[in-house]
Amino acid sequence: MSATTESRSSDLAAPRFFVAGATGYVGQALVHEALARGFAVCAHVRPDSPGHPLHCAQFAALGVAGDESAWRPAPIAAALARWQPTHTFFLVGTTARRMRSDRSGRTSYATVDLGLLELLLAAARALPRAPRFLYLSSLGAGPRARGAYLLARSQAEQAVLASGLAFTIARPGIITGPDRAEARHLERLAGGTLAVAARLGGLFAGPAFADRWRPTDGRELAHGLVRAALAHTTINRVLLPEELRWRTAAHRPDFAPRSLRDHGRF
Repeated sequence: MSATTESRSSDLAAPRFFVAGATGYVGQALVHEALARGFAVCAHVRPDSPGHPLHCAQFAALGVAGDESAWRPAPIAAALARWQPTHTFFLVGTTARRMRSDRSGRTSYATVDLGLLELLLAAARALPRAPRFLYLSSLGAGPRARGAYLLARSQAEQAVLASGLAFTIARPGIITGPDRAEARHLERLAGGTLAVAARLGGLFAGPAFADRWRPTDGRELAHGLVRAALAHTTINRVLLPEELRWRTAAHRPDFAPRSLRDHGRF
């Protein structure tokens, strides 16, 4: 995105990011991306997170404001009221593996991917000046979604759409990289296979095909999310993988999105 495009959406107030899911792979990369740009960041750290003390220490060392509010309506609302963000990011999500390991049954797509999202949306709506809401969804979400994971993401997208907030929804493909600390062997295997397939497909179908299907790592996705957060052309839009790459069609001087370009994605 050009500097002019970014400046139009950021000249009213200095960006202040509230990042829910800041301790995750994409969340940590996004915090670093925002810091590199000189933005104020509040990183939410779940108080019952296994790595809670370490994450708090890491963010403090970076000079990042930390928030340890419990995921309940009043604490989350108070956290946003204190920080007054211009942009609120929801990068939270659970996995089938975590659900299987939680014997209490409290971890599910309904309670995490959708329930926590609705808490943050309500808190954002209650602010005197509502922030722009950025939701990290997944490629495959939408009206034709299949499977519990993508159906939950689709429901979450609908909640964002119905919130009345200015929003940007990102639908990346597989997110993986050698710098990902959490071991996800099947995901890395799938990512490697998809990278090869995307590269080969790109030889016949063009670079747009490769950009749609190749995996992305945390740094590239964080860069795309922050760039999207600052652009006026991404307000109330769903972004697909090729729009979240290091360089996209939006970098062309003549770029101008059509008003109906996202019709049918919900």
